[in-house]
Formats: sequence, structure tokens, C-alpha cells
Amino acid sequence: MGCEDGLHVALSPDSGWPAGAYRFVIVADGQTTVCEGALPLRACEQGASLKCDRPGVMIGESGCALPAAQHGFASIQLAAGPANVVVTIERDGKELVRKSMAPAYRETHPNGPSCPPACRQASDAIGVAF
Repeated sequence: MGCEDGLHVALSPDSGWPAGAYRFVIVADGQTTVCEGALPLRACEQGASLKCDRPGVMIGESGCALPAAQHGFASIQLAAGPANVVVTIERDGKELVRKSMAPAYRETHPNGPSCPPACRQASDAIGVAF
């Protein structure tokens, strides 16, 4: 069994976000990544609705096969495992939330303590108010 290193940030709610132009600004250990796109999401077969200007950040999109009122963003995944993170989420140029994090990573061994792989993981959550 495999595992992934990094920081997983759950977004709440994970669906039912209002339509509009969204911008995620993630500053991780001094490196800024900007992800931009819009809701409603593109059709599933058209690929991701958000585009990020740097690798290593993934925004989980939720509901592309559902009615537009159920679309949203479910999570943020940072592969590098940063020590300090600031996430800002905006809709139509208005800041919805800003959260600073200093993740506490733990090492996991999904196949047992003496079996590879070993992964360094942390999680957090952000509540988004509209």
C-alpha cells in the first residue's frame, strides 16, 4: 500500500459554493501559488476548472457531474509538506477567508512499522463563509 507526503486541508462546506470567480492564494514557506477559476465547474470530461501557476498544489473540485448548485471545492493538497502556510480564498475579488497554519506532521507506515513506504503527513481544515 502506498501513501502521499504533504499537507491536506479539508474545506467546509465541500459543495454548494456560490457561482463566481474564485482565487486561492497559498503562501507555503515563502513561495506563493495562485490558483484561479470559476464556479460553476466545467463539465467533468473537460478537466479541472481551476488552474494553478505553480506545481505542487492541488485544489479538489467537487460536483462536476451534479447540478451547478452542488458544485464546490473540497480540499487543498500541498505535496511539499511546508512548515508555514497561509491560505486566502477570494470570490469575485472579495476575501472570504484567510488562515495561517503551522502543520504538525507525523510519519505514517501504512504497511506496518518496519515496512516501506514511510510518509510525512499533516492535515487541517478551513471553514468558508459566504
